[in-house]
Order: sequence, then structure tokens, then C-alpha cells
Amino acid sequence: MARKRFNFWLDDNRSEDWTINELITSLKKKGQFTRAIREGLRLWADLQAGNTTVLCELFPTFKDKLNPPATPNSGGDSSELAKEIAAQIILQGGTPGYLMQSIIQTPASAKPAQPKAQPQPTKVAAVSAAAITANMLDMFD
Repeated sequence: MARKRFNFWLDDNRSEDWTINELITSLKKKGQFTRAIREGLRLWADLQAGNTTVLCELFPTFKDKLNPPATPNSGGDSSELAKEIAAQIILQGGTPGYLMQSIIQTPASAKPAQPKAQPQPTKVAAVSAAAITANMLDMFD
């Protein structure tokens, strides 16, 4: 396998090139210059492509800074926020104006064949809060 050598120039008239020269000297003394060049070029190419994979690999502390956990007030992923809001509404018993149950009644205009001593009871379909939550959250997937 062939080894390749690359040369580049630094301009004495540019202060940033003097800073780079000092950094190169320091990295060479520590035996880290070649690794720094490889990682730097990988990082540069990844960032140019609009990615942060290499940045998070080389500097794990940036991962949390770039992708903070979503909270209702952080403006994070709207799908996750919607799921959280839906779950909270359901767990707190729903919202006024929305009835999450099935009601079966006899129409008021229908005349009963025999008079009834008591009104027909309303039949309500029993659905657990967990089932409602699961059904609601499935809409966001």
C-alpha cells in the first residue's frame, strides 16, 4: 500500500496562518498532527454536506447541544409535542366539547308501543383511557 504526502503553504502575512503554524508545531510535538489533519478533513467534508455526524463523533458534548431533548416549550419536534399534548388531554379526562364515547338512545320522535315506567337508560361503550391514548397516538406515526 502506497503512502501519500501532501504539502501546503502558509502565508507569513496572514495572522491566522501564524496561529495555524503554532498549532501544527504543537500537534507535531505531541504526535497528533496526522490524526488532526485526517479528522479535520473528515469534519470539514461532513459539515460541508450539511451533516453533524462526524462532529458528534469527535466531540460528543455537541450532540446534546445540537439535539436537546424536546420539551413542550422548546419548539422541538412537533409530532412528539402533539403526542404529549394528546396524552395529557386524555389522561386529564378529555376537553370540554368533545365526547369520547358512543351513546345509543331511542329517538324522541318514536312513540313507544307501551308506556314505560322509567326512561330507557343510555348505553355507553366502555373504553379504557389506555385504549383511547393508544388510538390517538397511533395517528401521529
